[in-house]
Amino acid sequence: MHVNDDRGVDIALGLGAHAVTHLVLDGPSREQLERVRRAGMHVITTLYTVGLPTMRHQPSLLDAPMVRLTVPTVERETARDQAAWDVCLKTFVLLVAPYLPEWFAGWYADLYFSEDRVRSLVRNLQETLMLHHDAGVPIVMGTDSGGWPHMLNLFHGTSALREMKLMAEAGMTPAEVLRAATVTPARMMGIEDLVGTIEVGKRADLIVVRGDPLESISALGELEWVIKDGDLRRPAECDGGLEEREDAIAQDSDWAHKTRPIPARTWRSEGGQPAPGGWSAMAVAAFPSVREWMACRRSMTDAATGRLARRGATCIPSSAPSLPPPATLGGGGIL
Repeated sequence: MHVNDDRGVDIALGLGAHAVTHLVLDGPSREQLERVRRAGMHVITTLYTVGLPTMRHQPSLLDAPMVRLTVPTVERETARDQAAWDVCLKTFVLLVAPYLPEWFAGWYADLYFSEDRVRSLVRNLQETLMLHHDAGVPIVMGTDSGGWPHMLNLFHGTSALREMKLMAEAGMTPAEVLRAATVTPARMMGIEDLVGTIEVGKRADLIVVRGDPLESISALGELEWVIKDGDLRRPAECDGGLEEREDAIAQDSDWAHKTRPIPARTWRSEGGQPAPGGWSAMAVAAFPSVREWMACRRSMTDAATGRLARRGATCIPSSAPSLPPPATLGGGGIL
């Protein structure tokens, strides 16, 4: 169950939810923490969702070997574009508070998501994580990835590595972080007979790294082999698959002009159509209204692949369905 605040956690407990996603910034009360522990409710971390703007302030992170290996160029360069970040964060503020004037939302986004503020928010969530951990609550590593490009750097794979580093920095041991990313989520989903541990009879989905992740979780970024359904590959061979996908985009006449970063503010012409020469995929990061964001969100049938950009802006209908009453947007949430 998706929660944003303590009230959402209480609702989840009342409904008997098996798991909640997102740690609450304000932190749980002692009584609530005990109720979560007794219920055996799993908590999915998503520390990185708060730390997302870190990449805006430290664009050199986009040049990390694993990011370059796994993330298409168009996504990396968009995450490097300050104009795209301006619109992305302003839109996020308007999603939470749609009654705000746009000029104020932009000013507030710059203030709220400053580098110091983001660092403080991450520390806050890390402390909340350790409260759950020390209380014996089952911890599951999760990132909220798959929502690119309305959050510009929630890349699959590398987001998980960053999340695990934040968990280790919070105080969890590397072994505890590894369990939170493997066997614990498998048990949470009831598929521990298929995945979660390396055993005879389970799916052959695993990686081989050069370092020792039990010493440092960063070793997970030192890939030697990737094994999927028993198919063994070197990282360089995986990189070839990425190049093929990028080549396919570049050769598509409808996409040839969209493979370079364009400031988000230019994505649309009058009448709501993609601007000529602009990158229409930025529509998802630059919604002019919460209504259109919600309409697109409901049509993200391929969100799990994290490659919504392949669809451009076609997922936004010209007339969006009505939003639910504001009262339904709090607590347990609907997104």
